Amino acid sequence: MAIAYMTAPQQTPIDLHHETRQRLLDAGTRLFAEHGYRGVSVRELCTEAAVNIAAINYHFGGKQGLYHAIFEATLAADEPRFQELLRNTRLLLASAQGNREQLARVVQIFTTGMLVPTTTNERARSFGVLVIRELAFPSTEFEIIFQRRAQPCQQMFASIVAATTGLAEDSEQVRIETHALVGMIFHIGLSRSILLRTMDWDVVTPPRAALVADFVTQLVCNALSLPAQQTGLSNGENR
Repeated sequence: MAIAYMTAPQQTPIDLHHETRQRLLDAGTRLFAEHGYRGVSVRELCTEAAVNIAAINYHFGGKQGLYHAIFEATLAADEPRFQELLRNTRLLLASAQGNREQLARVVQIFTTGMLVPTTTNERARSFGVLVIRELAFPSTEFEIIFQRRAQPCQQMFASIVAATTGLAEDSEQVRIETHALVGMIFHIGLSRSILLRTMDWDVVTPPRAALVADFVTQLVCNALSLPAQQTGLSNGENR
């Protein structure tokens, strides 16, 4: 009687191509975040990704191409979630029609959607560090960040601030207040190491991230003189 042996499926050249490319993107995100663009060599990138030294040139045309691709690929992967957040926020804001309880709910939805991914996802956190580096020392990738994330976030939040204050979205007060509040939300998400030390946590779990988002929501609502949101979260420590 013949015995049939199961064999592992063979990877196609296309599969190997995508795997190598993704390993370089992941390695580049980690190393560029830790050491900056100039602090990482092509050899170090290839060693970290466990690929041939020629792989970066083959897949990205060089180190600069890899750096650029990290921003394009990361934002593209997050685009469906981000666009859904913008759509939901826009719909809720339109239906609020000035109701301050509803406006506070809009703040909660948008704040949570902006903050939670950067506190719970390690790759998102590393990418956030790259974003911070670009904000401090802008290169050509800064324009990608501004057009695809910073500007849409600022515009959405300016609409929220304008709806709560009755001021024009393009007024100086609304623009500066928007910048300050959005900056606070992003900073809290990206400064996860300080949060872990301060709270004596070993990791930011989804419930903990939701807890932080709720408290940040309260701060934003206070700044906009909106009513506090009922979070429903307990003060227990086993989160």
